[in-house]
Amino acid sequence: MVDLHEGEPSELAIEGAELFDGAISSLQGQFVIHDPLEEVKLQVTTDRPGPARLRISADYESLPTVLRFQVWY
Repeated sequence: MVDLHEGEPSELAIEGAELFDGAISSLQGQFVIHDPLEEVKLQVTTDRPGPARLRISADYESLPTVLRFQVWY
């Protein structure tokens, strides 16, 4: 699941494990998010360069079957 918001999302992360919650930044408004082995790769292009907040949650911390990416400004 991928969610893009202009403000903090009203819906929380999915129940299970929070894998990342922090700030990211881009000069062109493009973000590429991937795991170290690049098995999961997500590219997000927005019209707002600069800082954004990213939260990644999963149903399980190890070998998840569902991931949720939430990006907001």
